[in-house]
Amino acid sequence: GEGEAPVRLPLVHSRQQLSAQRSVFAQQLRRSLPTVAEALQFSVQEELPTVMSFIRHFRLSRHTITFRPPEWRVINLVLLQCIHPEVDLVEAWPKATSQWLTDISTSPAQLKLMMHSLNLPCHINTTPS
Repeated sequence: GEGEAPVRLPLVHSRQQLSAQRSVFAQQLRRSLPTVAEALQFSVQEELPTVMSFIRHFRLSRHTITFRPPEWRVINLVLLQCIHPEVDLVEAWPKATSQWLTDISTSPAQLKLMMHSLNLPCHINTTPS
């Protein structure tokens, strides 16, 4: 009612906040990895530990954990590309990957810029095919 003090939420320690963001990020990656891995003929069980190991390198914020499902698929695509640099995944599986890129209205070059914000330690081939 009127005259009541506003509700104040307790401050969250930055490490707790980062831990929560990593947990949400990991959950979303795990949820979308099977779709991507199966389409690219990779084993989810073999790829999951490596994909999860990337998370500690990301600069996470409230904006980088609120992607839509198509964006999570593309993030997994990029992580698998980092794990398997010897294979151009976009070139090798154009039907699946082009649909994922179309779903987020992006190009391979735009994909590199998007993933830069996550501080990925890998090279993404952005040459047009």
